[in-house]
Amino acid sequence: MVVFFFSSQFILFIILALIGLATEAMRSFMNALPDLIAGAVIAIITYGLHHFFQYLRKTRQSNLYMVCEAAMLCSITLGIIVIAGIADLDRCNRWLNWFDDSLSTQVLTYIGIILLSNLIALTMACLLPWRRIGSLFPLLAILAPFVMCANALQVCTASYSDYITTDFESVSGLQEYRITEEAQIFYPSIFGDGIFPAVLPFKYTNESFEKDDIVYTVYHPKEYYAERGEAYAVVSDGTKGGLVLISNLEKVDKTQYRYSLETKTDDCSLYNADSHTVKLTYPKEVTYTSWKITQEIVAVIPAGEHLILMEGGVDDVSGDAYLRVYIPNGKLVGYIPRDEIAVIRTPVG
Repeated sequence: MVVFFFSSQFILFIILALIGLATEAMRSFMNALPDLIAGAVIAIITYGLHHFFQYLRKTRQSNLYMVCEAAMLCSITLGIIVIAGIADLDRCNRWLNWFDDSLSTQVLTYIGIILLSNLIALTMACLLPWRRIGSLFPLLAILAPFVMCANALQVCTASYSDYITTDFESVSGLQEYRITEEAQIFYPSIFGDGIFPAVLPFKYTNESFEKDDIVYTVYHPKEYYAERGEAYAVVSDGTKGGLVLISNLEKVDKTQYRYSLETKTDDCSLYNADSHTVKLTYPKEVTYTSWKITQEIVAVIPAGEHLILMEGGVDDVSGDAYLRVYIPNGKLVGYIPRDEIAVIRTPVG
């Protein structure tokens, strides 16, 4: 009787566990369903384009279409790794941000543009009676991923720079450093702690700090990185920011600037900041305020409005492109896009 009882309990446990696993699997499947559908659509379109390429290769007797197809396939396979690495820098959600701010949406949009450009190129090449003119369109399709990559680099690195300039916990007590020689600005890699692009020997940079420029460390002082054997520190001068070699940083003993925040564009939207209290009991009891941005616009702020950084609490990751601030004029709390906020430096003394 006892054996039967424990056997029944064990069987019931197994059944409940299987139900839990099935429920979680179904939930994961439903969350992944849009991406799975998009992947199926991409596969079907790619297969159709493959036959289109074959037809033109046979009728036009040109290897150009083989090169064009190879470029397309590389762009939507290996090219995704490059694009994902660049899009990861888009902290202010600017590049291909037509639906939401997820990386998968940016990658799927990129693939869609590549496939569409090839479809248009092949259609024009097929319809135009002048073959030499028609052959120009596949060349444009080959260039399309390179143009998109260049555009993504420009937009996403600027997005990362604008994010870094305001990603501090306080505007007071910032540790300043002097640039000892011209310092190139680099960007983090999506893979670990490397510098973008992590898999190549050269690193991408398009901006720099001049010698004797004053910058501040955003997250940790120079010594923090040096103790961990890291070669780069995240810094900003209030206008641009990124990673620079710590060997180019010299600590400033006397504070050079006071820092404050203000809006830099007219009709700046202030989004509602929703908060709730979170209580954790493990490993120790901790209570904090969690903040989340909503789409409700509570006010429209003019340029030059003084802002006070809201310190304390935890911001939801969806608010990375925004900064939680307090506006003394009106006593309002909310989120403002980071790219609409200026860091004002006032010389000390």
